Amino acid sequence: MAPATLVGKFHSPSEESRAAGARGGYRSETLFYTELAENLPIRTPECLYGAVSGDPKTFTLLLEDLAPAQQGDQIGGGSNPPEQRGEHESHMLEVYRESMAELGIERSADEVYADYVYGSFQGPSITMLVDLFVGQTDRGDEMFMAMAHRATAQIRDLDALDLLA
Repeated sequence: MAPATLVGKFHSPSEESRAAGARGGYRSETLFYTELAENLPIRTPECLYGAVSGDPKTFTLLLEDLAPAQQGDQIGGGSNPPEQRGEHESHMLEVYRESMAELGIERSADEVYADYVYGSFQGPSITMLVDLFVGQTDRGDEMFMAMAHRATAQIRDLDALDLLA
């Protein structure tokens, strides 16, 4: 029986963004949903159809609609606002630590936190790298500024710069 609703993901209408996707992003996302997701111990949408064309600038994914979950917002949700992150950070890290333990990877809370602080430097790096490969749009600029602001706020809030001293 066909689902009443589904989620469709398609290539970007922007030639520059399609070129970035053709460098492996579209293929990786499609392979994640068609070959890997169903074997992971996390909830992911079922992939009803996934394909990348012979020209890797075009792809299609049709995924199970996980409604009533809310649609993601790349600007609002690209990284958590500082006040929201602070409210949930310790719980998030504990859930992560427990999940890793269930997979046989034992880490103390202090080790997980230290890795988290150290890993905070990835935010600005990823923001800058992605910006190099996609076309410029007003919405994209807004998203990248939000990501850069939130990533640097996280570094500041965690005193991560002390690791460089």
